[in-house]
Amino acid sequence: MVRIVFLLMLLTLSGCFYSPFSSSSCKENCPAQLFASQGRQWDQDSLTKISESLTGFLESSVLGSHKAIWIDIPSQTLVLSMPSPNVFLENWSTQVSQLPGVKIRAFVDSRDHSFVEVRYPLYLINEKFENFTEKYGLLNGEPLPGIPQLKLAKIDIPMEKTFRAHLFFGEGVVALLVDVQYDPMLKTSLPIKRDPSASNPENTLGYVSTVPKESLEYGGIFMSAIIPAATMTLIKQ
Repeated sequence: MVRIVFLLMLLTLSGCFYSPFSSSSCKENCPAQLFASQGRQWDQDSLTKISESLTGFLESSVLGSHKAIWIDIPSQTLVLSMPSPNVFLENWSTQVSQLPGVKIRAFVDSRDHSFVEVRYPLYLINEKFENFTEKYGLLNGEPLPGIPQLKLAKIDIPMEKTFRAHLFFGEGVVALLVDVQYDPMLKTSLPIKRDPSASNPENTLGYVSTVPKESLEYGGIFMSAIIPAATMTLIKQ
């Protein structure tokens, strides 16, 4: 019971300290573009509208709101901030070479709360990823929690201290599964909402879910961002 309560508390953390990735511009010997829309830029008005529609919170009656999804306007990236118990990887980060601009980091904030953060360029949200033909669910074969497509393309990402992450992606959706060495025991899903009081479908931007260990080597924490149709229209303009 203590473990379950601890897990639910971590899933509803709020107010993490945020420090952005450093950025750089490529002028010479730049890598070849892998996607047709790579390098696309949005004007300030469009970015403001996209940002307003893609800011979502995990709600907690005890700890308040945790901003779990938002747009970093200067870098034109979608940010996912996933509470991640027992990761304890401070200042770890990596870049995903197969998806230019994607960055993942694990960190511990000033209150010793652990998070894994994904920064995902807006240009990738509109990609169809036709070169990624294999689609995957969870490691036990079950569908991905809360994902309409059930299975997505996946890139496995080794982390420090034997932890692993799995980045799932498709047109209009991105998700992250982080393995944990203990068993979360229960399947739970908490919605990420723009407005906690609204119930319309496009108010929910994704979920944070627990994945029980069952017959697997690891249990997991899973977070998704599912872009609403109206926001996809803004991104495609």
